[in-house]
Amino acid sequence: MEAPGSRSEPPPNPEYSGSYVVSRPVYSELAFQQQCERRLQERRTLRERLAKSCSCSRKRALGVLKTLLPILDWLPKYRIKEWLLSDIISGVSTGLVGTLQGVERGKRMQLRKSMQKVSDALAKITHFLSWMVDT
Repeated sequence: MEAPGSRSEPPPNPEYSGSYVVSRPVYSELAFQQQCERRLQERRTLRERLAKSCSCSRKRALGVLKTLLPILDWLPKYRIKEWLLSDIISGVSTGLVGTLQGVERGKRMQLRKSMQKVSDALAKITHFLSWMVDT
């Protein structure tokens, strides 16, 4: 037997010239345990593991929150006296157009009244979701 870690080239075999030869050191039980020693892992609670992997600064947490809810970014800068009336007018007109388009789409597709309402609601949901996306 050879010592662990030493390699010797196998003799050439003319019969299998296109084959692969894998040479590895031969280990004894003692040599394997010394080289590949198991390290004991310390047991930690779920709270400790989450605290280590999910920790971030207050600034970063606020940035992630603003990415998920863009309203938190622009609401403090919103000028109510200047912009509220025009925003209400544009919201109502957009809502009316979306409602009429949803009803008309339902009629064109010859849907029942209840399905026309669903079609109308989908138009509103799509508009709301596109408003929420931070562009």
